[in-house]
Amino acid sequence: MPTTIPIPIAFRLPDPVWQAVDPASLGVTNAAFLAVRREHVGDDYAPTITVSGDTRLDDATLEQIGDEAVEVLRAQAGDVELIKRRDYGSDQAPGLLQQLDCRITTEAGELDIRQLQALLEMRDVSGGGGRVVLKVVLSTT
Repeated sequence: MPTTIPIPIAFRLPDPVWQAVDPASLGVTNAAFLAVRREHVGDDYAPTITVSGDTRLDDATLEQIGDEAVEVLRAQAGDVELIKRRDYGSDQAPGLLQQLDCRITTEAGELDIRQLQALLEMRDVSGGGGRVVLKVVLSTT
């Protein structure tokens, strides 16, 4: 079952060639939103953008949450390598960018995939101590 994001968000796709699709229709179970580059639909691999998010009540750093995202990819793909990682954002809205390379197996054979993952933390300003961490992922060959 696709996930949901625990807070309302709004965003727009980069341009009209990106098409929103139901994540479940492509077997994606860990994203609340999925978009595919329309001109690649039906190819061996179509670039995708996914958006997911969770409430976090723990004290894990964004780097630790980034490590968790690497492990999720490692469970789905082979030869996962963290290429680079850097902080972005501000004290009020910190973020982490990371680039990952991996290999996946499709009906057409193995493909080299690149992922850019952007993690964004939004803290509960009411004093509850919780936070939401959004993860936006661009995957392409």
